[in-house]
Amino acid sequence: MASREKQRRIDTQWQTLQPSWDKKDYDGERKMLHDTLDDDENIERLSASGWKVLLGEEAMESHDRGIFTGTGRRVIFLNKGRLSKNVAQIPYLAIREVQEQGPGSLTVVTPKYDYSLTPDQDAAAMAGFIRSCLPSDTASMEDRLSSILMGGEHIDHWAHCTVGEEQVSEMSSSAQSGGGKSYDYTGSIAFGVLAVATDRRIFFRALGLNREPKLTECPHGTILFVDYRAGTRVRFVDVKSQVHALGFREEADATQFVNLISQHFGTAARRVSAEARIFAEWKLQHPIWDHRKNHGGERRKLVEILEDDEHIEGLAWGDYQPEREKDLIYGGIIAATGRRLLFVSNGLLEKNVNQLPYDGIDGVALRAGELHITAKSGHDGYVISSIDNMDPQDSRLKGHRDAFVARLQTLVESDA
Repeated sequence: MASREKQRRIDTQWQTLQPSWDKKDYDGERKMLHDTLDDDENIERLSASGWKVLLGEEAMESHDRGIFTGTGRRVIFLNKGRLSKNVAQIPYLAIREVQEQGPGSLTVVTPKYDYSLTPDQDAAAMAGFIRSCLPSDTASMEDRLSSILMGGEHIDHWAHCTVGEEQVSEMSSSAQSGGGKSYDYTGSIAFGVLAVATDRRIFFRALGLNREPKLTECPHGTILFVDYRAGTRVRFVDVKSQVHALGFREEADATQFVNLISQHFGTAARRVSAEARIFAEWKLQHPIWDHRKNHGGERRKLVEILEDDEHIEGLAWGDYQPEREKDLIYGGIIAATGRRLLFVSNGLLEKNVNQLPYDGIDGVALRAGELHITAKSGHDGYVISSIDNMDPQDSRLKGHRDAFVARLQTLVESDA
């Protein structure tokens, strides 16, 4: 419970900012502020306002009445209903932008949710107040993050995004990628972060209310591989084979982060062994394989086969049959790299390694659940059955086969 001194301080600020309000006006919300504000936090802006929490076009919460409070640290929306209390708190570092929707409304945009406000007072003045509290350039952001930055460390770029586990969902047409196909990643990407690129590292600052936020950081020398094919989803892998999946609101932010990461990850990849790099790419390209346990023989074989600057861009499992060996079916991995398609089987009873350059492929198509790869003259075609359906109950595999096939088609077309 707030001390009496704190209650008096908040009540005085409340009355100063809204002298026309009767003592009983929004009395429940005022008392909620007693417990919500920190001991050294002051009210700087106050207005009655309805507010909604939006996820895309859908309203997750809607409150016709309530108050808006702006402090030196955050904005707070409160509604004291008869049966429940509702509070939304947004630190300024979590606000991406403020949009004025008209003379009587505005929207506060965060990495995941948007907050639509209909204040009683001038919406433009409220929007201006919030903007004045946001970092406006690199220098102001470095000042906000001074307790996190190392001595002499400078920020190159920052953007708001979501981060978390994810999986391939499906392939979809993308006008942004020139009408081709692009991956659509979905999953439990849920919490917002401030992604910061400096001259030394990439780090993610959680956008919660903690005074000492938990950081995830990746020094440039630990980044092995970046996977980005236009759009707003970015993934990269570090030397610990940890996949970092980021979701940006704007493609421009995603592209700029990829460019900054890519300036450094190539040199990092040369400093680690080929085995470590391929292990990382292996885990990145298949949604359910543990990079050290599943199909270890095939993975180790790839370490021997791949060239230093050759990367895995797609990975699947299946029973494959080369045209020239009609009586033999091999169970193994199918790996699409930036240069060729590899077939690797390394079981106890069967061992086989084949490759097919993309300029030797005439067509790629799924027919009745089988992947048919037709080859040009001088090359063998393949029929791949049971592709990635060994554990069809695992929801993480949903759409992976189609994603792999579409990626292979793109690689073949780009090499034509």
